[in-house]
Amino acid sequence: MKTRSADSISFLVPRSKKGAGDRAFSVAAPRQINEPQCATYDHPDSGCTGRCWPSSSCPNRKYVEGKCPNQADDIKCCLTVDTDMDCAVKPGNCMPTAQCPNNNYQPFYCPTKPNEVKCCFEKPTDTCSGRDYVPYDCLHCICMIESNCRQLNPICRWDVNSESCGPYQIKEVYYIDAKPYAEGVLGGDYHSCTSVFHCSEQAVHAYMKRYATSSRLGHAPTCEDFARIHNGGPNGHLNDGTLQYWNKVKTCLDNL
Repeated sequence: MKTRSADSISFLVPRSKKGAGDRAFSVAAPRQINEPQCATYDHPDSGCTGRCWPSSSCPNRKYVEGKCPNQADDIKCCLTVDTDMDCAVKPGNCMPTAQCPNNNYQPFYCPTKPNEVKCCFEKPTDTCSGRDYVPYDCLHCICMIESNCRQLNPICRWDVNSESCGPYQIKEVYYIDAKPYAEGVLGGDYHSCTSVFHCSEQAVHAYMKRYATSSRLGHAPTCEDFARIHNGGPNGHLNDGTLQYWNKVKTCLDNL
């Protein structure tokens, strides 16, 4: 983790992953205090923006020192992350939907929590950077068809004369095509990226930025275009062989 003199971050693991003792549910109780240094802070590893709260109420007790200078000593700049890593890497925070800021949340990313708890975000998009290109429901259903949206073990499978790796079953040529359009977020190499859920997801967004564009398609891209290109390559949207794959994705969408 990167460190800065004013950004020392504290970590305390919550008592349990779920149940009444889970501290993730306490985040809406205290009064939020506006402090510009905290509200505009974008931690490189652990959160999108901060909120000045009592440190005991910070989600997972994760906070940054020195960003709430006009408050009492126990008020810290809390970060928007949670123990459910699928949500945390977005980054988001698992909270009851009634407490989500501006009702910004997505399902499926807090698997250890009760049904009323979703992955909440400070912003309408589900990442700090706003890099998302494929709508969430479409991306989720592609992920479900490929791997039931779980990281596989082993990570790679042999498929049509080459490896397909990770939760989106990405091939190396797919990764290579995506990387120039990924704005530097696809770190490492093919295998290291596809072994990480968030990196795999960003590879899909980047690949679609390259191939699922209005100029190539002749219309604004739809989920059908995204799904068929993911399945069949740059011209998959023109290949009848990808229709069966699209029908599976569409069935998933209809059942969300």
